Order: sequence, then C-alpha cells, then structure tokens
Amino acid sequence: SNNIDNQFGILIADEEIDIKNPANIQLNNQAGFIQAGSSNWVLNNIQLNNAKGTIWHSGNGNAELNLLGNLNNDRGSIVSEGNLDLELQHSNS
Repeated sequence: SNNIDNQFGILIADEEIDIKNPANIQLNNQAGFIQAGSSNWVLNNIQLNNAKGTIWHSGNGNAELNLLGNLNNDRGSIVSEGNLDLELQHSNS
C-alpha cells in the first residue's frame, strides 16, 4: 500500500522530506506535525488528511503541495515561511 501514517506523530527534517513514488500516496497527518526545513519542498501525487494537523515549511523558498486526491484540512494548518503553492482537485474544508 502507498500509505504514510503520521497520525498523532511528529516528523521533522532540518533539510527536505522527499517522498518519491509514481503512485498516489495517502498521507495521514491527522493531529500530527510535519516540518521541513529545506529551502524548497515538494509533495506530489498525494491525498492528504491534515485534520487538526500542522504542516510547516520552515524554509524560505517554495513549498509545493500537488494533491491529486482529497484534502481534509478541517481545523488543520498548512504554513510556509516562504511561498506556498497548493494545487488540489477536491477539498473538504
């Protein structure tokens, strides 16, 4: 399966978090915390559950999230210290 479960978890990288997979990835960050410190950060082809979660790009470059599936960001936050480019097909909140 192509699932990453960070529910109630903490994932911190001083540099980049690089997830490469040609298939659709389901990232569960429900009530979780993800921080990437690289200057540029890209997440491609993901479905994201970020309900009550935090995704923080602490770098000063570009953060790109290309969501090909659903985004659940109910009471969640997606933040970048630089530029944030969010592309999605479907959204719940």
